[in-house]
Amino acid sequence: MNRRIGVVATLVLSALAFTGGAMLYSGTAEGEPTKKVVAGPVDSLIRPHSPIIGPKNAPVTIVEFFDPSCEACRAFYPTVKGIVAK
Repeated sequence: MNRRIGVVATLVLSALAFTGGAMLYSGTAEGEPTKKVVAGPVDSLIRPHSPIIGPKNAPVTIVEFFDPSCEACRAFYPTVKGIVAK
């Protein structure tokens, strides 16, 4: 019986600690709108020789940095091409 109470108390305290940490990490108060994260003007990433697919005033801009010798880039390449195709 004491062991069961200890396990339940540990789970409850862990859940409270996780929730408190998540609230501190998010840094936003309830009802406060979240800020949009923008790295900077997209125009600085697009070069004159960059291939552009679609309209220039599209709501989403994907800038791809591809290195064929990078294993992660090669693995992610089909996913990016699928997103662009949609």
